[in-house]
Amino acid sequence: MELRQLTTDLDRALFCQMTRMARAEWSGSFKDTKFSKISEIQLKFARLFALYDETSSKFPEPVGGFSLLALNEYAQTFPTPDVSSYSSQEVFEGGQFWSRDADSAILVRKGCMIALTLLQARAFLIYPMVIPNDISRLYRRFRRVGGPFKLHFAKTLQDEVIWLQPMILDGESLSAEKNRVVRYGFACSGAPATITFSRSAKSYIEDGATLNLSDDVTIN
Repeated sequence: MELRQLTTDLDRALFCQMTRMARAEWSGSFKDTKFSKISEIQLKFARLFALYDETSSKFPEPVGGFSLLALNEYAQTFPTPDVSSYSSQEVFEGGQFWSRDADSAILVRKGCMIALTLLQARAFLIYPMVIPNDISRLYRRFRRVGGPFKLHFAKTLQDEVIWLQPMILDGESLSAEKNRVVRYGFACSGAPATITFSRSAKSYIEDGATLNLSDDVTIN
C-alpha cells in the first residue's frame, strides 16, 4: 500500500470528490449544513493523506484517506479536550476519514498511525459520532474527555442532529500503537510525504487495532 500526502490543488480536489462519494455510499454519514465552513477549512488547510493500492486495476484512484491538523498549524476545531499540557506541534486532530471498503478502512487506520509516528505526535484528537449512531465504541484505546456535545455544523444525510464525543489517544496507549506499526514495518520518503507498507489488513486487525474504520467511514 502507498499512503501519499497530497499537495497539489488537483489532488485535493480528487480527495474532496472521493470523500463525498464515500459519505453518500455508507450509512451513518453526514453532510455539512448550509453555512458550515469546517470541512472546507480542513480540506483546504489540513494535511491530506490518500491511500493507494498499487495492485488494484483502478490504481491510481485512492481507496481511502484522512486529514491531520497540528494545533500549531490551525486552531483546535472544538474547545474540548484541554490539551494545554502538550506543545501545540505535538497534538494532532484527525478528520475526513473515508474508505471504499472494509479492508481499505483498516489500512487507512494503519497508515494514519504511521503518519502520526513520523510526525512525532504525543496526542491524537478525534470527535466520533455518538448520536444517532454510536461510533465511539470502536475506539477502544482512546480516552473519553468530558461529555458529548451537539454538532452545529453538520447533520446526517437524513437531516438528523449529530452529537460528538471528544476522545484522545496519548500516553502509553499512543506509544503502544506507534510500537505496533513500527513492528509491522514501513518505508517512507519525504517524511512523511510518501509511506509504503504491507497490505495485510487481517493480521494487523487481529493484533488488536484500535480503530475499526470499516464501520466508520467519515467520523468528523
